[in-house]
Amino acid sequence: MLGEMGISGRTSLVLVIFITFLQIRAALMCDKPTVVSGTEGQMFDFICEYPSDSKNNTKHFCCLDIDESFGQVVRTSKHNEWTRKGRVSLYDNTTAGYFIVRLDKLYLNDSGKYHCGDFGSSDRIMKIHLHVSQG
Repeated sequence: MLGEMGISGRTSLVLVIFITFLQIRAALMCDKPTVVSGTEGQMFDFICEYPSDSKNNTKHFCCLDIDESFGQVVRTSKHNEWTRKGRVSLYDNTTAGYFIVRLDKLYLNDSGKYHCGDFGSSDRIMKIHLHVSQG
């Protein structure tokens, strides 16, 4: 996909990922949900940070259903390699202390509340609200 993009397309993708990373990092400091936006049909990445003592823990990405119950989308105990389930992929970068959750080809109904975190002695959860706009 990146091979088909021009320089400006790659630059835009890097900028979107960087801005999303900054938004999520700021939300972690104040424990409020991060509101992020994507466009229908495009790929979208979330970056979920964790402390160094969590690098060996299982990482997960969940959807918060309408009835406020959690539906697990994907989880992995693998480190430094991609795990994929449907349109969702997860990559745990233990060196950098974060994992990437990638949603391929966003749909309007992907809009909603998500959580990402790690399973450990005290689960660390980050709240994300995704808004997908029409492409």
